[in-house]
Amino acid sequence: MLNEQDLLRYALEEAIRMTESECGYLHFVDDDEINISLNLWSQETLKICAAQKISHYPLENAGVWADCLRLRKSVVHNDYPNHSEKKGYPEGHFPIKRHMSVPIFVDDKIVAIVGVGNKSEIYEEADTRQVLLFFASTWDIIKQKRLEAEKKKVEARLVQAHKMEAIGTLAGGIAHDFNNILGVILGYTELAKEDAPLGSRFASGLDQVLIAGNRAKDLVKQILAFSRQTEMERFPLQLQPIIKEAVKMLRASIPTTIDIQENIDLSCGLVLADPTQIHQILMNLCANANHAMEKSGGILKIELRRTDVGNDVLGANVPLKPGQYIELVVSDTGVGIGLDIIQKVFDPYFTTKELGKGTGMGLAIVHGIITEYGGAVTVESELQHGTTFHVYFPKAEKAELETVKKTEEIYSGKGNILFVDDEELLICLGKDMLERLGYDVTVRQSSIDALSTFQNDPYAFDVVITDQTMPGITGADLSRRILQIRPDIPIILCTGHSNLVDEVSAKSIGIKEFVMKPLAKGVIGNLLQKLLGPDKI
Repeated sequence: MLNEQDLLRYALEEAIRMTESECGYLHFVDDDEINISLNLWSQETLKICAAQKISHYPLENAGVWADCLRLRKSVVHNDYPNHSEKKGYPEGHFPIKRHMSVPIFVDDKIVAIVGVGNKSEIYEEADTRQVLLFFASTWDIIKQKRLEAEKKKVEARLVQAHKMEAIGTLAGGIAHDFNNILGVILGYTELAKEDAPLGSRFASGLDQVLIAGNRAKDLVKQILAFSRQTEMERFPLQLQPIIKEAVKMLRASIPTTIDIQENIDLSCGLVLADPTQIHQILMNLCANANHAMEKSGGILKIELRRTDVGNDVLGANVPLKPGQYIELVVSDTGVGIGLDIIQKVFDPYFTTKELGKGTGMGLAIVHGIITEYGGAVTVESELQHGTTFHVYFPKAEKAELETVKKTEEIYSGKGNILFVDDEELLICLGKDMLERLGYDVTVRQSSIDALSTFQNDPYAFDVVITDQTMPGITGADLSRRILQIRPDIPIILCTGHSNLVDEVSAKSIGIKEFVMKPLAKGVIGNLLQKLLGPDKI
């Protein structure tokens, strides 16, 4: 079956044959009907014409051959050499004796221009009518082909979306279970470190467990981000260690034919961001660079630096406020991106990769994240000369840094806590952690038991801390019922993944705090201090 280009080529050659012409061309017309792009020259034209092919130019620069677009009707020049308004031939072009051009309409818009030339006899109305009718039928076929192609794309996207949803559900479930296990490991390691002699080998070993556990926690966050079952937490952080960690992973997965080079400014300051999303941005950009160089090899360069952005630095198309930014630059020496494609690279589902090698969402995700941060991402490229992405992160303000310093302090306190979780190990850990902070703790391993306990004596508790995912009654439903009994009770809802409830919906119920698992002693201590008042450790 002929593809669109082959069909157009056949139609052009047939138009030349029907009109007994020697040469012909086909130009597409942009939606604004101001710009024209060359699509085809006929086979004979290619043989006899040595002029340079200009693929895209504005209508105002075109000669009288484009009058059919200006006048919106077929135009014939049977004495072209003596035409008073002709602009002359470009260097290498063969002489034109006669010329006929026909506009192709779809509804009231001109979508293409078909031209034929050098018929031995004069062009007549029958010639224009033949070409017009023939190309109208051809364009109907092309429209049908485009609709079928778009339908296939939509179907492929739908299949991909269902596949991603299924994978996301599976990933979310695994991450939830892993989060509970990780919570126990991190929690008891943190408590054991408190009891370990300061500076001992035992304390040092526990530090390594905490480091590894926190790396695993970040991995779970990435899984949950992939499955869209987590709320991202932004806080001031350094990009350098995240980049270093990502480069380690890249060196293990990228072929040795690609040389990874780094130029990292170690003193460029902090950004307000989520580390998982930063990792996601870098890995997506590097994955595209890898794809661009997978056949020929090359250099992947990652740079990080401070930069001052003024009003005129990025141009009007990039809505970036003037100020201080941290700039991440990812460049490659690969195949590059053509001008016709570069405007689409941030569009969702747009991809130039083979089926199964990409979803077309990587750069769309990068664009979405950085836009949410108040930053920007730009791209520059040249075919066969590589591609460079510039990502601009707003530098964290001083007030944001002060907030983090305050939250690093851990507070103890006094009060009665009802702690609810269906995992026995997490029940034991939560009780131990809260008692070390100075609180009296009542634990329940069932949401139904917890509701019964609260109903029996609603004013026995100062705070309720509950898990979300439990058999029978979820944490959100338990919170609703507790608040019906006592509307002023502060509730902290904890979850390993949030596909059913997020911070906004939790607070709309009346829940005071929404926390992602695994819980750290410092986090829970500071939340209780916020709700009940401090006793600083």
